[in-house]
Amino acid sequence: MSDIQIHLDEDNELRFGVAVEGAEAGNVTCRMVLESKDSSMGIIFPGRAASNGEVKVMVPSLKSFLNEGVYPMKLEVLVDDRVFTPLSMNVELKQSVKVTAEARVTPQRKKGPSVSASILTESSPAPAVSTPTPEPPRKRTRKNIEKQRKVRESREAARSIPEDKELRNMLLDLFKKDV
Repeated sequence: MSDIQIHLDEDNELRFGVAVEGAEAGNVTCRMVLESKDSSMGIIFPGRAASNGEVKVMVPSLKSFLNEGVYPMKLEVLVDDRVFTPLSMNVELKQSVKVTAEARVTPQRKKGPSVSASILTESSPAPAVSTPTPEPPRKRTRKNIEKQRKVRESREAARSIPEDKELRNMLLDLFKKDV
């Protein structure tokens, strides 16, 4: 758990209240030490004395040096040749604003086929003959063979009926009125 947070991508100003007794004010300096997690390295930030016993420490952007995480930090006060550590804490370094994006591909459903029709010219169309749906196969009996022959003959007779031009023109006129 961290005691304070510092933004990695911004400059930060930290203020500490420091009281030194038994030394002259001119011989006292302060610094903040931010250590690596394994304490093998540290970054030192000098402190400046402000009014009424405050020390200001400016921490610049650290995004090119450190990653997000929790790091140990201490405030050191140097009095003459002696070093005092009156404050030790953990500091959480984090981005002030973090933006992430993820690509998601959603397949589009294909639309079914569309069909449209229109009359382009008024030339004589072939007669429309409806073809019945084929019947399921039946047993080859004499009765069925005769029925099939009659059906075939009636189909051939329907195909040979000459086209009636008056009927065709009436249908075309009727179709034009509906459109």
